[in-house]
Amino acid sequence: MNIVIFGIGDLAQLLTHYVQQSNEYNIVAYTADDVYCNKSIFLNLPLIPFSQLPQNYPPDEIQILLAIGYNNIRNRRLLFEQVKSVGYTLASYVNKKAFVDSSVTLGENNIIMPNVVIEPFCQLGSNNIFWSGSTLCHNGQIGSHNFFAANTTIGGFSQVADCCFFGFNSTVIQHVSIASETLIGASALVLDSTEKSSKYFGSPATIQGNHSDKGIEI
Repeated sequence: MNIVIFGIGDLAQLLTHYVQQSNEYNIVAYTADDVYCNKSIFLNLPLIPFSQLPQNYPPDEIQILLAIGYNNIRNRRLLFEQVKSVGYTLASYVNKKAFVDSSVTLGENNIIMPNVVIEPFCQLGSNNIFWSGSTLCHNGQIGSHNFFAANTTIGGFSQVADCCFFGFNSTVIQHVSIASETLIGASALVLDSTEKSSKYFGSPATIQGNHSDKGIEI
């Protein structure tokens, strides 16, 4: 399958490295918002402004892998919706050193790094990033546009809505609901369900603020 990677930052470079090792996809070009395309080559392949991508690589010929990180979670969602609105299908990347049970359902553009474990009967939406060593326990339900930093653990039967951020080594116990746009700090231990657009830090985690105006910005 031929793909175009959307993004020219650190995550795009890292995914290029992993994808080229796996031989699962063939990267044919890169794209980004027009304002960032001040050169024509990235990593030795064509860099095409997104407005010009359909005429160069139509949606029926390629898929897109969206390589946009966690600095602005709402922006990750908007870019995903932008790509979908043009008619593209988004590819998912699952590292060969990850374990994803065969019963798991995946949406589009899920990025699953090495040593991630996703246990049976989990359901994932689209555009989630699971960094190395993260664990999603059985029967978990994950929405879309979430970022799970390295060694995050989500307990069994827990639910995560959309546009959330989990810091390094954070833990959510079983049967907990994480509301949309929740930010969980590094090493936090979440024992209870969260409130929308709120920040949680500590062990046990307590609410420390709200970001409903701008969403999560790291």
